[in-house]
Amino acid sequence: MKEILLYTGVSDCNMEEGSLRCDANVSVRPRGQKEFGAKVEVKNVNSFRFVRLALEYEIERQIEVIVSVVASVRKRASGTPTKAALLHALKGAGARLPLFPEPDLRAHRSDEFLAETKKKLPELPEARRARMIAEYELSTQDAHTLTGSREFADRFEAAARGARNPRRVANLLLSEVADG
Repeated sequence: MKEILLYTGVSDCNMEEGSLRCDANVSVRPRGQKEFGAKVEVKNVNSFRFVRLALEYEIERQIEVIVSVVASVRKRASGTPTKAALLHALKGAGARLPLFPEPDLRAHRSDEFLAETKKKLPELPEARRARMIAEYELSTQDAHTLTGSREFADRFEAAARGARNPRRVANLLLSEVADG
């Protein structure tokens, strides 16, 4: 994700300066149930590792709530709870927070807008690596290194297009990166 944010110019992803903050929503549901439970928002997290940890914690917490509600309903009913009883108990266990639209962002949901936006995107890192492996006969590791930043990949490709041996250009750049 960080690579995509950098490649598209959405963010410089400088966490020390607060350039990258994340809000993530999570909601769980028992297998076979169509509706998700209460959505909980983890706010203002500043690293991908902490987003993962926060979501893992919240998923586990929500599962524990569901398990405790099911156990409580079973105790009261002394049998298998009905779907209606479970849903009622779950709604009481996690109050839904109201969702408000972001005032600084305009809503764009049209197919035309999405198609136009996709045309403006640069080639994303994963696709670029696959193309460079095929086009320049690079190893996976070399392609990863060369696409480590969009600028570095652009420089390599500019040099490779004019070279008789793009693989040699890659070797030269990679040896310079490794040495310097």
